[in-house]
Amino acid sequence: MNSFSIVLLVLAGCCVIHNIVVQLMIYAFLSQKGYNPSFLFLRVRIFKYLSQYKAITLNEQGAVGTLFYQFYVSINLALLFAVLGLIVHVLTQ
Repeated sequence: MNSFSIVLLVLAGCCVIHNIVVQLMIYAFLSQKGYNPSFLFLRVRIFKYLSQYKAITLNEQGAVGTLFYQFYVSINLALLFAVLGLIVHVLTQ
């Protein structure tokens, strides 16, 4: 592996870690608001929790909360960096 593909894969890993942190923050937000999200099934039911988070923040603040967008941006960037890293790795061999 060359250094550029390693950098891209490290960036993908950082985005995945950020996404996990955002999911935990959404879990904490919903727990604080009186909802009962399941920590065990957080990864499976995250899209349900995202819609609940969106509805709550839209009602309270008049706009969707930033964690909603951070979730989608971080997971899409992780996918993009991972694919680019693999493409660079394959093309440089």
